[in-house]
Amino acid sequence: IARDDTIAAPIEGSVSQTGAIDLLADNGNGPDTLNGIAATSATVTAAASGTVPTGFTINPDGKVDVTATIAPGAYTFDYQICETLNATNCTTATVSVTIGAGGIGVVKSAILADENGDGFAQSGETVTYSYSVTNTGSVALSGITLTETGFTGAGTMPVPVLQSGDVNANSVLEQSETWVYAASYTLVAADLAAGSVSNQATATGNTPVGTPVSDISDSTNPADGDGTPTPGPGPGNDDPTATPLGDAPIIARDDTIAAPIEGSVSQ
Repeated sequence: IARDDTIAAPIEGSVSQTGAIDLLADNGNGPDTLNGIAATSATVTAAASGTVPTGFTINPDGKVDVTATIAPGAYTFDYQICETLNATNCTTATVSVTIGAGGIGVVKSAILADENGDGFAQSGETVTYSYSVTNTGSVALSGITLTETGFTGAGTMPVPVLQSGDVNANSVLEQSETWVYAASYTLVAADLAAGSVSNQATATGNTPVGTPVSDISDSTNPADGDGTPTPGPGPGNDDPTATPLGDAPIIARDDTIAAPIEGSVSQ
């Protein structure tokens, strides 16, 4: 008996893989069997039954190879297994599989913390940054890093630190998770002279087969770029996050000296 195979996890399509699917195994409906016993490559031979999409190869041992030419998406195809000792004793089943791809995205916000409450930036005050990293692909990602890669400040570069989001604490960025990072930066005089501080962060990760993915942060600030925070690569998705630093007002007031100043001596 050949049982239909529903491959639960997407198979990454960016690299070629040998034996990516084992058709004889239990893929949701139980293993394929011969006379009530789990079939093996020694007892049955597998082959295509009808047309198989380009990029999939069914091997006689029931393993399926995939190539990097397969576009992401859902695929179905049929296969048959025949008894090794009786080639006319055959049965068919259907394979349902999704070819996926890795992707990561990051958006970033900046808020000036006006510690003295005067409404203006001064040296020693801080800018707080918040970063949201998401999985924009269809496969889980590991080895996640987030670093500042485009920073114009004259002081010590902020270092993003993970705050929350790894729900199951497995260090894997799942499609359903959003990892939140935070960092802060202390303003220096040169920043005030420049009038603003601008920066970007780069998020990186690896797919299950080791393919690297990355994204440069897009800003959540409405005044930056197209004003729309969008994670992942693409036009308008990599706007730097800018923090304007307005000058504190300087007011020169007219001076009326009430008492005469004696002019007979230098003072």
